[in-house]
Amino acid sequence: ALFDRLGALASEECLTVERGDRRLVRRETMGFYSPTERLIVVREQPQRQMTKTLAHELAHHFGGAVAPSADEE
Repeated sequence: ALFDRLGALASEECLTVERGDRRLVRRETMGFYSPTERLIVVREQPQRQMTKTLAHELAHHFGGAVAPSADEE
């Protein structure tokens, strides 16, 4: 349920959340935030990991990140 709530928050911020691996080149990268594309990409993983990654990438958005980030945990 938390992942869905975070997704709704992203939507309110006019961000797109994409799930999948096609844009994630390195296996250890769980996701990234692209402020220019207004996009968060989250790798398909167990629900808890995806929720953690989405929260992490939203923090970059709200923190004013100016470059794409990589969650490499």
